[in-house]
Amino acid sequence: MPDISRRTIVKGSVLAAALAAAPDAANASSFPAGRTGIPLVRNRLTLPSGIATGDVTSDSAVLWSRSSAAGRMAATLRAVDDGGTVLSGRGVFERTLRGPRATQASDFTAKIHAGNLPSNTRFALEISFEDDGGAAGETVKGTFRTAPDAGSHNGEGRTGGDLPTSYAQSFVWTGDTAGQGWGINEEIGGMRGYRALHNTRPDFFIHSGDTVYADGPIAETVVEKDGQVWRNLVTERSPRWPKRSPSSAAGTATTPWTPTCAPCSQRSP
Repeated sequence: MPDISRRTIVKGSVLAAALAAAPDAANASSFPAGRTGIPLVRNRLTLPSGIATGDVTSDSAVLWSRSSAAGRMAATLRAVDDGGTVLSGRGVFERTLRGPRATQASDFTAKIHAGNLPSNTRFALEISFEDDGGAAGETVKGTFRTAPDAGSHNGEGRTGGDLPTSYAQSFVWTGDTAGQGWGINEEIGGMRGYRALHNTRPDFFIHSGDTVYADGPIAETVVEKDGQVWRNLVTERSPRWPKRSPSSAAGTATTPWTPTCAPCSQRSP
């Protein structure tokens, strides 16, 4: 029997370990640069159309949004004062609601009917979507206020005040957005008219009319008669659709864009 030295055994063990690791190294080299076999970062769900509230009564509201892909809608409501500070003590109110699952069949839209809310109360609202793995995506914030309770002698709510049940309310309206080739131009500050509407802090926003003209494609650029170039913000997949909602284009992405139409030829949330 040949004499096998300790050094020979060690060399053989090292060589065997190297050969065993070789297939894994070969497989690893087959992945493109920057990629691995196991994804470490998942794409978060986003809210490309912002959020909306509507059909608000003294004790309920409809919350609406659209996800970038399939996911379950979730909304958190907190009672706040007129300055946006979360109320504590007697006025505290916080609730998290889970809505339906948004799918391709619903164009990834979903809505929650929030009920049993206190009247004449201002709410801070947060909406997001969870993917199939339970990971929460982008969160978009907004506010809304429930109407006074018609059954009380005044409209006093959790946010305080002494508002009669018939107190004045304000609303703004617009319609026929992004038509005839003119869309969101960031070079002039987006759709500045929507910022002006938002700054009035209205109780209602009515979008009475078309929110998109599918028969009038929006090109990336439009050359005006005087030679100036109007630059539209468009999606990569289709030049017909504005990339963002008018409210986010006007710098008001934290405020719900509420296309509640009366009358309206488009689908309302």
